[in-house]
Amino acid sequence: MLREPSGQVAINFKYLKSSNDDIANEEKVAIYNWKKVEGTPYIACVVVIEPTKTKKILKDLIYAGPAEFSYHRIDIMPSATSCRHMKQLSSLGTTAVFLSASCFIYPYKYIREEEDFKTVLSYMAYLKDTRNVITNPGLKPGVRNEVLALSQITSAWKAAAEHEEFSNYIVRRFIATYNGVFQVYPATLIDKSYDATRRDWYIRALEHPGKIILTAPYLDVGGAGYVITLSHTVFEGKPTAMHSPDDNIVAVMGIDFTFGYFYKFLLEKIPACKLDHMICFLLDDKGYLVAHPDLIDPSGRGPVEQQHITHKEPLVANDLLNHRAFVTKKVCASYSDRTIQRYYQLNTSLDTVLTNLVHGEHCTKYQVMHVYGTNVFLGIVNQTCDGITAFCPCSMTDRLCLNCHRMEPTECECPCECPLKMDLCSGQLNNDNNYPTCPHFPELPNLPVVNLNLLEYLKPCYEHHCSSRTESSDCFGVLGCEWCQLDSDGVTSLNKKFCTEQRKCFGGVLGSRTPYADEIIEELPESDFLVIKSTPFGPVAGGLITIFIFIIIIVYVIRSRRHNISHYGSSSPDSNFRMTQLNNEPEEMEPYQEQINPVTPFCRQLIPHIENVVSPYRVPTNYRRPAGGDSDHGYSTMTPHEDTELAPYFEPLLLGRVSTDAPPSQHSLSSGSRTSSPVSCVPSTTCSASPSILKMESGVPSWVAQKDFLCSSDVKSKGTYVLAQVQVHSENMD
Repeated sequence: MLREPSGQVAINFKYLKSSNDDIANEEKVAIYNWKKVEGTPYIACVVVIEPTKTKKILKDLIYAGPAEFSYHRIDIMPSATSCRHMKQLSSLGTTAVFLSASCFIYPYKYIREEEDFKTVLSYMAYLKDTRNVITNPGLKPGVRNEVLALSQITSAWKAAAEHEEFSNYIVRRFIATYNGVFQVYPATLIDKSYDATRRDWYIRALEHPGKIILTAPYLDVGGAGYVITLSHTVFEGKPTAMHSPDDNIVAVMGIDFTFGYFYKFLLEKIPACKLDHMICFLLDDKGYLVAHPDLIDPSGRGPVEQQHITHKEPLVANDLLNHRAFVTKKVCASYSDRTIQRYYQLNTSLDTVLTNLVHGEHCTKYQVMHVYGTNVFLGIVNQTCDGITAFCPCSMTDRLCLNCHRMEPTECECPCECPLKMDLCSGQLNNDNNYPTCPHFPELPNLPVVNLNLLEYLKPCYEHHCSSRTESSDCFGVLGCEWCQLDSDGVTSLNKKFCTEQRKCFGGVLGSRTPYADEIIEELPESDFLVIKSTPFGPVAGGLITIFIFIIIIVYVIRSRRHNISHYGSSSPDSNFRMTQLNNEPEEMEPYQEQINPVTPFCRQLIPHIENVVSPYRVPTNYRRPAGGDSDHGYSTMTPHEDTELAPYFEPLLLGRVSTDAPPSQHSLSSGSRTSSPVSCVPSTTCSASPSILKMESGVPSWVAQKDFLCSSDVKSKGTYVLAQVQVHSENMD
């Protein structure tokens, strides 16, 4: 790879295959394809793992009758039997064939280009051609023969779907081949990115060839809620009809069941499971629960996906770890997300019944046994008293293991992961992280985008009449139905439990939201549905608006009152400087407003011809006192007759009583002052300041205190005086 710019090489190796019945080495070949990226130090490499067994391709098949299948693009080529199956566009008339990208010679071209009516027509013409006269639209050899072979099962599936017992609990039937051909009934529109060979049910079936495989519950992308898939391998046909796990596998067949069907099956087949002190459950070979009473409990004890026995039955899990031949804790390295995965592996070759190994726990007894021919175990717990608890450490926020430095074989812990420490430059692992590679994780499918106009007037494919089912046993597990038990709060039990559609009472809680985005919008009928109790929107909105308006009025009144107080004095008309801003305290600025009861500037009223006296405490509006600066600045040495650069200023009248009426047209503007004491705004021809008692003319009262500042007027109006007490900062005055 380092010497050549590009190339291909195949390397044979032995793959350690664990079938849980025995451990065998399987011969496989790794095909490396690489090419250097020009202008960079990188090399792009793709590795494909394939079995060494020679792939067998079906010979050209000729069928007497017509092939019963259609292409999955029902939106482009609709049929007369089109219907709505949960949230999918479907058809009950025939099966649908889907060709994944691996079926084409140029997969990227297939994914990139949009399919239209002409393209779909060319696919169907080639697939149904039995005389080899239609040009191949780009499919790999053998794909057409696989499609024709799978189409022979259509009649059997249609007949089975008419059987009422199974049609109530089965979502869909399907089959997938190794080359990527996928056939499903009812015929359903499928997203182009779907690949059946990467789904969990397909991978698990290949791990256990010849066995019935049950997956843990997962959310169905088609809108059926939580489902459990049953799958089984299809071997190459032999005249003797006897197969072994080493035979050639040509396909995997599967059925999607509703989640509640298997727990209902337990209750019907084992009546003791209905007792209060008995717990019956099913778990797969990884320890994940397939059926458990807590998974169907509507009180919301947790999600139904990825629930392990360590989550729900920690006492049983702790004891099972003591059975060394049954439970094995395993570790593998996942390089895709650089994590170390810890998981459990149960032995499916168990032929005995396991029970309590640790003595002394008399209140809780359990039995676990393997269901022959499957990957599932049946467990029954008899708990006659409370008080005995067990602990399996599990992270409540993520899958991180609580102790990544140590793993004990008999220590109970939930399946978790630890960070994989490696040198990203050299790719070298630490000595402690040299574990086997984890198998690739199954991919989740996407729901195809459907034009809502196509689904608006389509009738449902199946009518299960949920509202007519009066007993829980008749309703539980039926496709699209839910036994409603709790009110919308998820706690209060309904006085009358009833059966309704799943979207109206998902999980058994009335009005609970489903985990789906509403690709198909429907009106909820009220005839068979109890109205959800909720707070009326109109009164609440009206009350909130009223409260909001009331708060705005209160704030406006308070701000107006403050505004009136702050505008009591007068400064230059364009000044909005406040007293709080003199101390460098930020405050929001307000626009000028006229006062309702303005104070007349008496300086203008009494002596309009006298020049304005500038206050020694007037500060420019853009001034900010520096930190630690002197608060005096020498203004106390100025006299009213000296020049100043400050604008004319009138101090606010805060003390005194005037008998002269002010004209209503004169107003005052807000301003600030350096001092917190009131200042007189009355200009006077006689102003003096002295540490001693001030001597004033015109009969001024002699009780004025020291260091008071008094300005009087010699206006010839009898008995008119204005007094104000101010504080003056001054130095030694001689």
